[in-house]
Amino acid sequence: MKKILGFLLIISSFFIVSINAQALEDTTCNYKSKAELSKAAYNADANYTIKKDDNGSYYFEISIYNITEEIYAVVTNDINDDEIIIFNNMTTNNNYSFEVHDITTIINYVVHIRAIKYGCNDEFRKINISKPRYNDLSEIAVCKNNVMLDYTYCKTWVNRYFLETREEIIDKINNQYTKNKITTTTACITCMQSDAASLKIKRQKMLKLAIIIGLVIGIILDIGVIILLIIRLKRYYIW
Repeated sequence: MKKILGFLLIISSFFIVSINAQALEDTTCNYKSKAELSKAAYNADANYTIKKDDNGSYYFEISIYNITEEIYAVVTNDINDDEIIIFNNMTTNNNYSFEVHDITTIINYVVHIRAIKYGCNDEFRKINISKPRYNDLSEIAVCKNNVMLDYTYCKTWVNRYFLETREEIIDKINNQYTKNKITTTTACITCMQSDAASLKIKRQKMLKLAIIIGLVIGIILDIGVIILLIIRLKRYYIW
């Protein structure tokens, strides 16, 4: 009985030592721990989505993904000193979102992914998000034209502030529209000319084909006539 108790004490001591060693290892921020944290950090991600509320007004939803128990996120911006600190227990299925209703200001966010386990407090990753601003010039009638949708001053969302005055920009938009219209018209004329040339070539080919077919039919008829004449001549001489 004493031997069994002694054996159990040795086994228990071994497990206690192993647990203590593991606990020590988990708080030293060693290579293995950093590798695990780095993997968790690089699985994290962030982006923005443009949405509309029930009143039809635009707003942005900033989303941070895959914030697990090993890491947390600190969101900063270049407009003010506000910080949003996101831990795993604040997320829904490891994801966290917040709304931004300022659509006139370009805001650059940085999502700092930091460690929270194994004695590590390092920053493992930075994710940059640039929230664009609404460009009300996109509402100009000229900008609604298909040839203008990709023009910088006509885009609905832009990532820079225009240095020109509103009047100067409108002049640029009108000038660009005129250029695009001329280019499109010229392209259409060229297309029409090209189509006309193609049609002419097709007609010429069809005419040549018709002539060849006519000649073949004529030759076949001539051969048929010659054969009939030969048959008649043979009958004549027989009689």
